[in-house]
Amino acid sequence: MKNRKEQIIKLAVEKIQEMGYMNFSYDDLSKELQVTKASIHYHFEKKEDLGLAVCSHLREGLEELADELNHSSIQVKDRPYAFILRRMQHISSTGICPVTAFQADMNELTNDLQEEVKRLSQLEAFSMVELLRDAKNEGAIQGTTKEDLEDLSWLLLSTIKGGLQYKRAINETVLEKILGQVRLLLK
Repeated sequence: MKNRKEQIIKLAVEKIQEMGYMNFSYDDLSKELQVTKASIHYHFEKKEDLGLAVCSHLREGLEELADELNHSSIQVKDRPYAFILRRMQHISSTGICPVTAFQADMNELTNDLQEEVKRLSQLEAFSMVELLRDAKNEGAIQGTTKEDLEDLSWLLLSTIKGGLQYKRAINETVLEKILGQVRLLLK
């Protein structure tokens, strides 16, 4: 049973990346998993329950990534960029960031799901700020205050997420160019 629940969550993440949260249905999931809609409702009675489970899954992934980077052999100055690259590895070739997809549907979400997306968004930004702070403490980032690091975090995250949108609309090279500029910014 746990395996089926995990399959549903992982497929929901993919559908959210491709279609947005509001645009996929249990019917989409059941067809792809070759199960009945009742089977999905067994694990997640309402779509909000599934949305909350997806947010939990994404939060765990962010926490694991931050912990992995903090205990890696990657130089501290290179960890913010590594964070960006690793986050992008989990995004399908035609998808967008699932956090961004939830954010785009924010006005349509239930209050509980809105709060969870807000916490998830804050965790994502905080994780980047922590990596930037560590790089600053190592001397890799000069002349910045704590507020500057927060602003830089928002700039980097929104730039990459926007780059994913442009990649969908135009082509792969746009994102590569954006990543190249981000890399220069972080040197």
